[in-house]
Amino acid sequence: MDNRNVVPYNAYMLMSYQAHVNIEYYNKSNAIKYLFKYLSACEAVWRTLSYDIHQRWPLMTRLIFHFPEEQDDDDLEEIVEEEEGKCTMFIAWMEDNKKFELGQILTYAEFPNQFVYDREAREWNPRKKGYSIGRLNYVPPGTGDIYYMKILLAVQRGCTTYESIRTVSGITYSSFQDACYSMALLCDDREFITAINEVAELASGHQLRKLFAILLISNSISNP
Repeated sequence: MDNRNVVPYNAYMLMSYQAHVNIEYYNKSNAIKYLFKYLSACEAVWRTLSYDIHQRWPLMTRLIFHFPEEQDDDDLEEIVEEEEGKCTMFIAWMEDNKKFELGQILTYAEFPNQFVYDREAREWNPRKKGYSIGRLNYVPPGTGDIYYMKILLAVQRGCTTYESIRTVSGITYSSFQDACYSMALLCDDREFITAINEVAELASGHQLRKLFAILLISNSISNP
C-alpha cells in the first residue's frame, strides 16, 4: 500500500467539513460540464424557468435487421409480448418497397428520411413533415454473414426480399459476403498475406500459427 491507493484530497477541507472530499486540479474548459452534473443554483433556476434540459436533434431512427426467422424486436418487453411471426421493421421495409415507387431508389438507411415507421400498425408510411436519419444497428465483423448483410444494406436500393439484397447485376449470390466481394465493398487481404509470407520465411511454425490466430481474433482478415 502506498500513495497510489489514496485518492487526491485536501487535509484542510477534510478537517473543516469532517467529510470525505476528493480534490483534483483541473484546468480544461470542459470542466463546465462537471459543474452542471449535480443540482446547483444554475440548474435550479433553469428548471424553475422550465427551460429545456436536453434535446435530440436531428431525429434518429434506429434500424433493425435480421435473417429470416430471427424477427427480434427493439425492446425485450416487446419481444415477450409480440405474437410469433408478426412483421418487424425490417420486413415491413421490404414489403413497403413493393408498394411505394419512391422506395425503389432509397437504401434502408435513407428510408426514414422519406417514411415514418408506425410501431402499432407495423408499417412504413410516407413522411408528411420533417426528416429523420436512419442508423443501422452496430454489428461487429466477427459475427459472420449478418455483418456483410449490413454492408449491403448501406448500398442496395429498393430491396423486396432477402435474395434481392445479395443480388448484384442480375446475379444472386449464395451468401452476403460473396455479394460484397462482387461489389468490391471489402478490402483485400494482400497486406496480411504478404506479412504471413514474410513471417513464414523467418519464424517457426508455432509463431506462424500464433500470428494467424491473432489476425483471426482481431477480425483483420476479410477472407480467412
